[in-house]
Amino acid sequence: MRIKWMAWAALLLAASCVSRNKDAEQNREDGQPARLDVVASPALLREAAGENAKVIQRLPKGATLFALPEVSRFTTPLQLQGKTYDEPWLLVKTSEGAKGWVYAADVQLHSSEESARRLFNLENRLQSLAGAPFRARLSQYREEYQAIADADDFAVVFRNGRTQCDSLINVLAARVTPANSAPADLFWLGEVFPGYAPQLVAEGAAYHLFEDYRQWLQKARQTPESDDDELIQLFISAFPEDSIAYFFPVWTIQTTDYSGHSLLGRGRHLFLLRQVQTLLARSKRFEPEITALKADLLNDMTQAGVTYWESREKIIAELDAILAADFSFWSPADKIALQTRRNQLERPEDYGIQVNQQAGF
Repeated sequence: MRIKWMAWAALLLAASCVSRNKDAEQNREDGQPARLDVVASPALLREAAGENAKVIQRLPKGATLFALPEVSRFTTPLQLQGKTYDEPWLLVKTSEGAKGWVYAADVQLHSSEESARRLFNLENRLQSLAGAPFRARLSQYREEYQAIADADDFAVVFRNGRTQCDSLINVLAARVTPANSAPADLFWLGEVFPGYAPQLVAEGAAYHLFEDYRQWLQKARQTPESDDDELIQLFISAFPEDSIAYFFPVWTIQTTDYSGHSLLGRGRHLFLLRQVQTLLARSKRFEPEITALKADLLNDMTQAGVTYWESREKIIAELDAILAADFSFWSPADKIALQTRRNQLERPEDYGIQVNQQAGF
């Protein structure tokens, strides 16, 4: 696949640039630990991770250390020289071979490039949050994201991004913020996870990651094909407010942090379904993603427990238009579900279907 070839080409190019930068080269030699510089005055080398662990050695500013693979699975908020930090602890060794733990804010990658130093810090935070295997997978994902050259590459990376996003969302969901405390700042995740945007949810008590279609559209426009552009435009139509996916797409209205109502009856379902029909007719490359969006629309129209914002008459009118369109992507079961809901809406109270919810606001 071209993306693998491009990824290797990008790595070779990076290696050639690094060879012209001696200090960066010392940090990136294959199989060698990254070289770090002590920036604190002094830094404390400890027996274990944590501010209460026994101090092994006081390291002067400018001393050289070498990062070992392990990073603490927790961060420690500290005030250092008037600044507030919340960083993990890094396992390191000194030039003399002594091993111990240092606070991440007390050291920096030995590189003249600010971007390289910043990425090293953020990847250590990521490893602390989600573990070393996830750090490695996301690093590979970033390389592939940057190397996208055609729509096939785009499809592979887009799907891989969704897989990695699901993994990270599970990690974030397991984080418990103490009562009466603000969640730690995790907006930096957007810097290490291109194509995604972290946002606070649950009344500002937790983080969640969402697809950022502005970034994906930029990548799609760099490929020679058009179907990846059209896919992202479809998603932007579903989330037009800021082009970032959220729990409540354009076909629903959010009424609380956790709930909302279907907007069936406003023509939004029909508008998106017409786009789905057009895209599926042009290309099958993104059929799984387009079909999944179609399923979400169908569920919003027909699933048990859905409540509707608009009046019964408006809802029936849009359902009639959708049925009349006779989209080719509907399965027999889909058509039965749509017709059944259409018939139920003649007497919604008999089926416990709530319509015209706007009347209560």
